[in-house]
Amino acid sequence: MKSGGKLEVTFELDEIERAILNFAEELARESKKIVYKSLYYKAKRELNYSKIEISNAINQLYLKKYIVVGSRLTRNQVLQNATRKKVYDYLRLHIGAHIREIREKLSITPHVLNWHLNMLENFEYIYRIKFLKYVNFFPTNFNKNDVFSFLVLKNKNSLQIFKIILKNPFIRFESLKNNLNLQKSIISYHLDNLIKYELVFTQETNNKVFYGINHDKIVSIKSFYNFSDEEIQKSIKKQTIMSEKISFGGK
Repeated sequence: MKSGGKLEVTFELDEIERAILNFAEELARESKKIVYKSLYYKAKRELNYSKIEISNAINQLYLKKYIVVGSRLTRNQVLQNATRKKVYDYLRLHIGAHIREIREKLSITPHVLNWHLNMLENFEYIYRIKFLKYVNFFPTNFNKNDVFSFLVLKNKNSLQIFKIILKNPFIRFESLKNNLNLQKSIISYHLDNLIKYELVFTQETNNKVFYGINHDKIVSIKSFYNFSDEEIQKSIKKQTIMSEKISFGGK
């Protein structure tokens, strides 16, 4: 699976927002909490803008997560902590990593890791998703609609099964089993997950069950799993042909 590369979300700031953000960073350097009231009155004293313009600018900084209620940091300062930066860089390169994996790979204690993950989440550098028994983390602009498809295929057995169905759409269970060095119960478990999260669907004809691919589910994550456009198009074409054959009595 390919790494995620650079997925960081940033927002453009206008002149007044940048000026007020500078005030917030001054408060942070003095280890003071960044609060609306302090920013408002300082901006009112030192900037040549109306009350409404100042108020709107502060609200925009909150909305864009450059400042967070009750924090002593701004968004620009969050990654100045070396450990937090290391956690964030790991998550950009290992999209969907879970807590135990991060902890073991980076040798960080649970308490410290949770602190940094919460900080990254508060400033919307990342978000978390519960999947099966794990809590997984994603860079903020990884499309949430793709999360579960991505996580299902992170499992090597699910990916192996999916690839076989992709190449052989409308395959039956016995044929699938013959292509895998896995126990029947393991195949069934991963097939159930692939079906549950709509990567695979079933079609029953004449008491025979066939497995097909929902190709639209993999288009936006194809690069992570090295699915080429040619491979996907070939699978779509083959699945269409097989669907027509099955409609006339099955294999």
